[in-house]
Amino acid sequence: MSKILFVDAGLAAGWRRAEPDLDQLDEGVAAARELVDDTVVLADASLKWSLPESQQERFEEYRGTAAVLCAPGGTKGGHHAFLATAARAAAAKGKDVWVLSALDLGKGPWRTALLRRPDGHWSIELQ
Repeated sequence: MSKILFVDAGLAAGWRRAEPDLDQLDEGVAAARELVDDTVVLADASLKWSLPESQQERFEEYRGTAAVLCAPGGTKGGHHAFLATAARAAAAKGKDVWVLSALDLGKGPWRTALLRRPDGHWSIELQ
């Protein structure tokens, strides 16, 4: 069974930071892709407004190129539901689903991945 990892951009960009940062997101996603080729980054569109102004255009570029996927406006349940629905859909296609998020997604056909930074290097743990 092939693995898929859904990364919550808000967690990866903001982990242990007062303000989220796209460079940190990029580093975390690169570490995730070293472990799981099929890594998908999902974000709440409002993440843009939490980023430094100098990174907001880059966030829109990520959205425009599908490097980061956001729930369409008006999605019932918002980002939480979008992430859970994506994970359920992948599981329905036979994928071994992992989710890297601090959100309470409820119960589902996924396991939780953990984000760590021992010795200054990103590490994703699939337990």
